[in-house]
Amino acid sequence: MEAVELANAVVSAARSISGVKYLEDAGKELGAQLRQMLGVETKIGVFVRRPEAVPSLVHAEGLETDELFNLQLLALMEGTALDVFSRKELLTNGVQEEALLNRGLKAVAGIPLFSRQELEGAIVLISPRQEHELREMSPFITAIAAPFLGELVNFRLYSQLEDLYLSTILALASAIDAKHPYTRGHSERVTRYAVAIGREMGLDKDSLSDLRISALLHDVGKIGVKDVVLDKNGRLTDEEYLEIRQHPVIGAQIVGKISNSEKIVPGILDHHERYDGKGYPSGKRGEEISLFGRIIAVADTFDAMTSTRSYRKALPFQVAVEEIVYNAGYQFDPKVVKYFVQAYEKQKNIWQRENIIHSVY
Repeated sequence: MEAVELANAVVSAARSISGVKYLEDAGKELGAQLRQMLGVETKIGVFVRRPEAVPSLVHAEGLETDELFNLQLLALMEGTALDVFSRKELLTNGVQEEALLNRGLKAVAGIPLFSRQELEGAIVLISPRQEHELREMSPFITAIAAPFLGELVNFRLYSQLEDLYLSTILALASAIDAKHPYTRGHSERVTRYAVAIGREMGLDKDSLSDLRISALLHDVGKIGVKDVVLDKNGRLTDEEYLEIRQHPVIGAQIVGKISNSEKIVPGILDHHERYDGKGYPSGKRGEEISLFGRIIAVADTFDAMTSTRSYRKALPFQVAVEEIVYNAGYQFDPKVVKYFVQAYEKQKNIWQRENIIHSVY
């Protein structure tokens, strides 16, 4: 491969891979670049190291419609990647599988990807070329994979920061729930339910991630409400009711101080609004209420009804579902209720947590 061609290929790979948001997409871009260089007959597997130091396939390029053939292809790719991760060196072998030989595939190569002497990933090629040709081409393939390797390291750093961020949020949500025995685990359950609804609605990865954080923090504003009000068994006074109605506003103000929180705040602010306009704190109606607010409202109410509280016992799950359906168009967005029912029917294990309602003794 000429130096100019290699430089052009590396630049092209860098342009297509740089800034890609998901590792799977970066792997797909790299696979397309390599296939363009090596020919459409070449089969390519892009593997990365997971935390447990094992290879994980993020993209396979060149799969066919023959499912049995694809299984053999993937098995060879994964076996080769395991060998590369074990030996940490370039490996080449002749193809032995008859089904692959019949398609003109002659050799397999496993090319390690190192960053600062750490094995971060591997490229596996199954090709109509000979073993010695793949060995000779491996430096060029490594060079073209360099932009992917750089993004992979960035993904790892970002993932570590995101894990720390989510752990901090979860700790905050758990601390708020733990203040009151009957709300222990409430925020996590509401989050699980809200994400199940969002996934059923077809929300993308970014939206589901934002919804998860918004649901986890939906009750953070209760930190500004007196415990005597939250724990009261009897009827609230007008002043106490006004105080508790402020927790969405307080929560939105707290979370609004976090950078890049503009997609998270609306769900926190709106989760007690009603579709008919009779909710709080602003009396929004219909689609004036944010989508996250409408989703969290259903998830929050379902968990509240199926958990024993200081002022009443839990309802059976099916009764709670029927109650939410009955209030579609009044308290809840009918579209969200439809997806809630679909998610509930498909994944009852998500909703029923254990087959026991946690009671307060």
